Amino acid sequence: MTVQIEIDEKQWAEAETLAKELNIDYNEMFINTFRASLYNLKNAKDKAFSIEEKERKHRESYEKFPQKPEEFEVWEDLQDWGDV
Repeated sequence: MTVQIEIDEKQWAEAETLAKELNIDYNEMFINTFRASLYNLKNAKDKAFSIEEKERKHRESYEKFPQKPEEFEVWEDLQDWGDV
């Protein structure tokens, strides 16, 4: 399959330089870059959770491991609320 894309001159110059440094042709470089991008995007999508999912996981965590009073009481003396 042939795909046509537009690349600005600065990015093209960077691509040319990198291809020469890696001793690969442009086609190989763009195919590898595209594959890597697809892989990264798929992994990012798989790791992404909705806000609701994050809240559910947070709530479940506190249900399994509730916070104990001694975990926050130690900080009470350090809190300075001024003249509130």
